[in-house]
Amino acid sequence: MTETEKRTLMMITGSNIRKERKQRNMTLADLAEITDVTAGFMGLVERGCRGMAAGKLIKIAEAFELTINDLVTEKKSDGEVDYSQQKALNTAVSVLNEKEMEYIISIAKALRKMRVGS
Repeated sequence: MTETEKRTLMMITGSNIRKERKQRNMTLADLAEITDVTAGFMGLVERGCRGMAAGKLIKIAEAFELTINDLVTEKKSDGEVDYSQQKALNTAVSVLNEKEMEYIISIAKALRKMRVGS
């Protein structure tokens, strides 16, 4: 697995965890307690900045009554799995050097802040 693929997987997983946590009206602290990590670390996982050990993902999946696959697979709004955007992004960024990748990440973070602020 390439570094780009790892980052993509962490982002998808974190996004899915956040969505499921919010649907259940849980706080980061609630989820952190289940996984025996800090709320700060759990926040990094949800933002796709850190990965999580399989054992802890299993605990989250069990708490949400989901499978691990549900946590690590990107879904379209209708619930179908959509790999096309992920593959397109992986292809586009696979040729970037580290400096270019950092620039793209900074743009993505800025866009996320704009979306959250609106």
